[in-house]
This record gives sequence, C-alpha cells and structure tokens, in this order.
Amino acid sequence: MIDPLQIDDILASGGALSKYFSSYEERGDQIEMSKLVLQGYEENMAEVIEAGTGIGKSFGYLVPAILHYEETREKTVVATSTITLQKQLVDKDLPTLMKALGKDIPFALLMGRSNYLCLRRYLDNTVSQSIFASDPTSEDGKLATWVRTTEDGILDELQALPRGVLKSDIASDFELCLGQKCPNFSRCFFFKSRKKAESAGIIVTNHHLLFLDAKKRCDNDEDYTEKALLPPYNRLIIDECHNMDKNATSLFTQVFSYYGFLWEYRKLVAVKHGANASNLITLAAGIVKGKENEALDVIKELESAEKIINNLNSILVMSLSGSEQRVDKSNYSFFLSKYSASLIAIKQSLDKITSLLNSIIGKTAFSDEDSYIQQGINSAICTFEGYSSFISEFLNIKEFKDKVYYLTREKNKNREEVQLKISPLEVSDILRESIFEKLDSVICLSATLKVDREFDFFRNQVGLDQREILSGCFESPFDYKKNLLLLIDNGKVLYKNNQESLYFDHAAEKIISAVRASGGGALVLFTSYKMLEYVSSKALSELAGFNILIQNGELSRSQLLKRFRDDKDSVLFATQSFWEGVDIPGDSLRLLILTKLPYPQVNEPLFKSRCEKLESEGESSFMMLSVPSMIMKLKQGLGRLIRSKDDKGVAYILDGRMNRSREYFLSQLPPCNCPDDFLDESLERRIEDFLY
Repeated sequence: MIDPLQIDDILASGGALSKYFSSYEERGDQIEMSKLVLQGYEENMAEVIEAGTGIGKSFGYLVPAILHYEETREKTVVATSTITLQKQLVDKDLPTLMKALGKDIPFALLMGRSNYLCLRRYLDNTVSQSIFASDPTSEDGKLATWVRTTEDGILDELQALPRGVLKSDIASDFELCLGQKCPNFSRCFFFKSRKKAESAGIIVTNHHLLFLDAKKRCDNDEDYTEKALLPPYNRLIIDECHNMDKNATSLFTQVFSYYGFLWEYRKLVAVKHGANASNLITLAAGIVKGKENEALDVIKELESAEKIINNLNSILVMSLSGSEQRVDKSNYSFFLSKYSASLIAIKQSLDKITSLLNSIIGKTAFSDEDSYIQQGINSAICTFEGYSSFISEFLNIKEFKDKVYYLTREKNKNREEVQLKISPLEVSDILRESIFEKLDSVICLSATLKVDREFDFFRNQVGLDQREILSGCFESPFDYKKNLLLLIDNGKVLYKNNQESLYFDHAAEKIISAVRASGGGALVLFTSYKMLEYVSSKALSELAGFNILIQNGELSRSQLLKRFRDDKDSVLFATQSFWEGVDIPGDSLRLLILTKLPYPQVNEPLFKSRCEKLESEGESSFMMLSVPSMIMKLKQGLGRLIRSKDDKGVAYILDGRMNRSREYFLSQLPPCNCPDDFLDESLERRIEDFLY
C-alpha cells in the first residue's frame, strides 16, 4: 500500500521536485490529481480526469506510475494521441523525474512497426547507392547521415526525404521482415525498441498500437499477462483520451484504394539492385524451377489489374460530387449498377494473381538468404486476399446496421483518388471488451472532456459507461478572466450553405481587421479547406508586409509551426489538425480566430449513420452528438491560446450562431473576459486596448 503522502514528498513545496528546480511552484490541483491517479492504482479502478492546461498533468500521472512500479514491479503503459507528447514524455519528463527523485526505473518508447527505419530495405533502395549519398548537403546525403547517426530510427524525425523516396519504402514491414535471419538484425531499430520495452517499467506508446494490441488479445482470447504487440501489463494511462473514439475508428476502418494497390504492386515488381538485379516475382521463379512463364503471367495480370483499378478510380473521381458519399439502402442498387462490373473484374484479377503467386512459391523451401523473396510474396498474397474479401463484402451488403460503407475523395501525390471504406458504426463495444473489462486500472485523462459538467458523453463514446469509475476535474491555474479576451461576432452575417461566399467575404474582412489590430501573431482556424483557400487568398493581397503561412500541403505541420513560432508577427491559416496539439506560449500567438463553430459535418458518412441510430432510438442526435462533439473541439481550439501563466491573448469567434445560446456555450468554457457590449465596429479598438 502506497501512502498518498509520498505524492506530497515529491510534488509539494519542500519536496523532491522543488529541491531539483530552483523556480518550482507547488500546484495544489496537480497534487490532488496525482493522488486520485494513485487511488485508481490502489483500488483497481477506472478513472476519467479532466486536467486543465498548466496543471502539470504528465508529472501528475507519472509520479504514481513510478511509485507503483517501485512497490509492485507492475508495468504501466502510457498511451498518447500525438508523437509530440510521446517524445516529451521520454525525452524530457521521465528523465527529469528520474534525476529529481534519484531513481533508475527503466522506461521506453514503443511505436508501431511502420514508424521505424528498416536498415535492410534502406540498403536495398537506390537512394543508399546514389552517387550523392556521400554529399552531406544533398537530400540523399542528409538521409544517409541520419541513418548513420539516429539512435532510435523513428522516421518522424526526418524533416524531408529525397525525391522519389517514400517513408513506406524504407519502413519496417511485418510481412517483409526476416527477423533473426536478417543480416541487420542486431542493429534493427524495431527489435531494439521491443527488447527495451520488455524490461521497462513504464512504456510510452500511441493510441493506435494500444488499440491494435488490445484487439489482438481479444480476438485471440489472450489476457494481459501474455506478450502480444505490447509486453504484458495491467496498468494503463490514456492521455489525450478525447481522441480515443476518432483514433480507434480510424484504426479499425478497412480501406481499398488505387494507391494502396499500387504500393503492393510496386513491392512485387520493383527492381532489386545488385549483382542479380531483378524483381521478387522473377527471383522466386528462378528459385522454383519451371515457373518462368507463370512469373510473366503474374506481371501481366498485375498490369491488367492496375489498369482496371486506375480506370475505376478515374470514374469515381468524376462521379463523386463532394468529398464523401455514403453507400446505404437508398443508393446501393444504383451503386451496384454503376460499379459492380468493375469491382467484379478487379476481384477476379486479384484472385488470379493470388493463385499464380501461390503456385510460384508453392511448397518450396527458400534459403535464409532468399527468404525475403518468399516473405515479400506472402505479404502480397495476404494483402490481395484481404482486398478481394473487402470487395466481396461491398458487393454483397446484407444490412446497413453495425458498419458504415462509404467513399472518400483524397489527394495523393497531387492526384485525386477515391477510397472505398468500411468503418465500424461504433467502437465502444470493441474498447469495452478489449480494454475496460480486462485491465485493473485504466486512467483516462485530457484537458477537455466534460460536457454539461459531466463525463457521460465521453464514457458512452469509448465504452466506459458500464464500469464504475472515479472521476475528477482540475481546472487550469491560469487566470483566464484577466489574460483571455473572448470576442463573439454579432451575427449579422451568418453562415448558410446557399450563401457561402457572403459569409466568406464577411469573415475575410473581419480577419484582416483583427490581424492588423494585433500586429500579427495570429492563428486562424477553419473547419474546411474551401473557406481557408478563399479567405487566405484575400488576406494575401490585403495583408502585405505580414508573413502569411498557409496549410496547403507545401510545408509539413511541424515546418509551419516552427516558422510561426520563430516569427512572432506571422499569421497562420490552418484547419483540422491545428485545432489541437499546438503549444506556442508567448507573443508568437496572441490572436486566435475561430471562423466557424466546429460542428461535425452532417453529411459525413460515419457521423450521419451515428445520428440516424440515435434518432431511431428516440434521442435527439443534435443534442446527444452534434453539440457535445462541437463543444469538445471548441474547447480544444480555444486551448491553443493561453499556454503559460504569462500568456495574454484575444480569441475571436466569427460564428454569430454562438450568440443564440451564448450563456450555455460560455458555461462550457473556462471563465474568461467576454464583454456583453462588444460590437464588431469596435473590433480593432478592443484588440489593441487589450493587447497593448
């Protein structure tokens, strides 16, 4: 039994951390939160905790995890949504705690296999043999230098790759892995990370690997005392848990696409460089004598399948009116009449390819040296069989109940493609059965979880509604009333689907005025790329002299954030991923503009299906799903502005619909300075007076 006073000995004034940091300040809510986490460990409870920005959430949950491991030697897995937080935990927070506490508890970062460099695949790639690889200033040379110097081989560390090289070309791949037969096994980044995790007391990972591991254990009827994708463990902390539903849904969504097929095709027919330059199919046929003609047949069939799939993709791109389209009872017959012939032809081609590949490798035993050939072909067979089953399901839908079938328009390498997708309608049952019913302690934390002062919405989303929980809400220590000015547009011009341009022009005018008043340092968040493109194009001409940054695919998210952070008077126009995970304290971010309330798109296939389910049960989908989803994302968006106790900023919500239920919406947000007498004609003065 761990005495809760040990938390005080570490986190309170006069404790270990205050002796380690000369400027340490005790945070009462952090101590109470940490004791609640410890209670969850001691009483084998599930917990839901909202911890506001600035609480010191990560130290608050890491301290009980450290104390518990020291007492019991039971591992804790900490799963987060973003790699930024994962790296912070293992590169900063955990090392700091170990030094401050004088402890040496092992910890490790464990990611999905595809996040790691595969040395064998890199050395087989033409980029490693490029004449420019020895030039450290070239892109090939920068990659070669990184490969030689990286300690953990995590591909996200790379800012850029040489032209023509994809991360997937050099990433670790389960189906292509030779394991201990690989000549680079002793240096393998993936296996080194697994070995380190097995001996670690605290394992940091991502939501996707956590959910995949849990689903695998559930499907195989394995408990958490056994090794799966993660080592055995029984204590789990899920940080950034407001993303659990989204991340789990993404992970369990099946996808068939042209570029997905093209990637598998490329793995089979790409030339292997060296003395015996050839592709996997020809190499296999050379080992299994008498299969040369079948190898040619496979290549021809792959070329044929590529043409059919490419042609279907072109038709779908032209046919799809918006970015997404659900396939349901109302349009399924029409869908079959237009596309079933193409899908049947694709399935027949995939089945023929699979049969030919099976015939080529047959029962032949490949040598250790050539085992990568067999592995690569087996990988393709598995993938093509999966695609074939996927198409069969799409062609034979019996009911539209537990799954959602839909098409989405995506941009890949500046070319559009339409992906066919199958998603689970809900992931709550999966998460309940695989995680919450199996583990003793599960601690769910986020800065934004409560809706209507309750955790019910989150609990229902993730399947935590049937387990008794402990809960707590710990407000941010920041003085929002003093440091955050919230302005809401008067609503004279409201967004309407049939009058988009009117609202876009209104938004552009107000954004330009607000940016001029703040002198830059502005993050402008949109809910659609269409509005972002329209407004940013106007801003470029009207805001001459400002460094305008636009999320348009030319720069990565990290590159945009670095440039925005480095130039304190710049302006960043962004959408979707920038609504959360942006941590820029100081003057670089002093004006936050939210162009629309972030309601979910009503015609988004998965959301629409969930709404229909609620309506069929006699519930209001607007109040039960639309409003809570919007509030959680709104809180995330507003959370970008005040990141330290010294931060001061203006948040300007352009969507006048907020005034319709002003008091209700404000009750969901941290208490701040939101003047009732604000008129939009005083926008510039309000901003200037507050900031300067």
